[in-house]
Amino acid sequence: MTLLARKTVGQKSSQLDFSTLADAVEEREVERLEREAIAALDEIDYARLGWYTQQTVGKVPLWDSEKHSIPPTRDEAEIRRRWAEQPAAGVSLALEPSRLFSLDVDAHRGGEETAARTLTGELPPHPVCTTPRGGRHLIFRAPVCSEIAEQKDGLGQGVDVLAYRCTIPPTPGYSWLVSPLDAPAPYLPLWLWRLLPKVAERPRLKRAAKRALRFRLEDVRPYLERLKGSSSRGWTACCPAHEDRHPSFSITIGDDGQPLFHCFAGCSFERIVAALERVAGVRGAA
Repeated sequence: MTLLARKTVGQKSSQLDFSTLADAVEEREVERLEREAIAALDEIDYARLGWYTQQTVGKVPLWDSEKHSIPPTRDEAEIRRRWAEQPAAGVSLALEPSRLFSLDVDAHRGGEETAARTLTGELPPHPVCTTPRGGRHLIFRAPVCSEIAEQKDGLGQGVDVLAYRCTIPPTPGYSWLVSPLDAPAPYLPLWLWRLLPKVAERPRLKRAAKRALRFRLEDVRPYLERLKGSSSRGWTACCPAHEDRHPSFSITIGDDGQPLFHCFAGCSFERIVAALERVAGVRGAA
């Protein structure tokens, strides 16, 4: 007897809502199918998300006949060929070609305590994979303006920064706590980007050398969402050039007094200026 049926035992027949019971049964069936679909995600599903994967033994990529690591792929025909050759292999997400990175929270090394102290800002919804030892892989899009460095304990004891690969389902022992179908890998919030170890930073602040701005900064600042900061240390806000729920837009004042703009999600300077011109009501703005 189902839980809903047990709750209705003893009620008069006139009180039973059979349509509600049918709806509940249908909803449970949908939930069951969704759970099965998430549990069955494989390399082809990841390829359709734009992710590259490698087959592994444990956490080590498989080698080819010439003792070279088999390269990552998102080609569906190649994935099927590899399945036929190595049906029992595990799956590793190739982070670098997928333009992703992962935070590996190792519970057995105190990672949960470190994460509670370190990851104190607001995080956008993101894929989360659980590991056999009770840990978690938090997956984000790699930033455009810098190259994240792989580093053991990169955010403190037990929280590793992974830039090359991380093991994911259907490897035995791994499962999706938050599926990439429910929460696609998001852009980094600015506060987290500042905490991460970097290999090299590309130029962060850009402005047009031969183009004068057709608006004043003070005219557009009131229209920027979630604006924080001051003229002395700069501002952060939601980028006006793309749908931005977590501030990724930076404004500073250059030595010549001109504003410098940068979007950590990768919007070009021209796109940012065009969006600000629309905000400022500049005639003829794109």
